[in-house]
This record gives sequence, structure tokens and C-alpha cells, in this order.
Amino acid sequence: MQLASVVRRQWDALAFATAPEIKAVRFDGTDGSPTVKASLFLDDSTLRAMMMVTGLKPPVEGYAYQLWLVTSEKKVVSLGSFRTIADGYAAWLFQMPYSAAPYYTYVVSLEPRGGSDWPTTPPVLRSKTT
Repeated sequence: MQLASVVRRQWDALAFATAPEIKAVRFDGTDGSPTVKASLFLDDSTLRAMMMVTGLKPPVEGYAYQLWLVTSEKKVVSLGSFRTIADGYAAWLFQMPYSAAPYYTYVVSLEPRGGSDWPTTPPVLRSKTT
């Protein structure tokens, strides 16, 4: 029964990420995580989003990865936090606070579990700039 649940979640994630109305934001790893692959999938009509990551080592106990949105005015907004599993994978579905259109950069940093008000460590991932 547990395997069926995992497979179902994977199919749901794939369906969401490949829907025609979805915008994809690709991420680059930083010097500390150069081989990590990540994408943020956004649906502006429903404000649903999904962060998918592979190759990002699980955070140490008491910490989580936190996704930040940085506006064109340099305002930093937390979008929440996630953890990866042992093989470095995460598929995290969440609700955006508002449309992503006016924003141009996303970063992921390692923060204390429960999140921070502001990034306290250097980014481990940064969205690609266009």
C-alpha cells in the first residue's frame, strides 16, 4: 500500500509539472552544490507551485532548505521550507502567496527547521536568470 502511495504522488507531480499552463524556473547549483538539479513549477492561475530537486544532500538534523523569492525591489519573501530524502530528492507542492510574474530570482538556503525570517546562510541553489 505504501508503494502505491509513492507511485501515485510521483504521477501527480509529473502531471502537474508537464501541464501546458505551467511555467518552469530552472535552478543552478552554487559552488557548494554544483551538480544539483532543481526546477520550480508555477501555475499563476491557481497559485499552486512545486519544487523538484535531485542531488541535494539531506540537511543535518534540526535544519531544512528554505525557498526564497526575491522581488525586483530586492524584497525577500519566504515561500516555505522542505527536506530532501536520503538520495537527495524532493518534490514539494505548496501554495504561492501571489503571482510569480513580477519576481525574478529564487534562492534556496539552509535554515533552522521551522524557517527563518531572512536567509541566514549563502544560497545552495539560485534560479537561472533570463
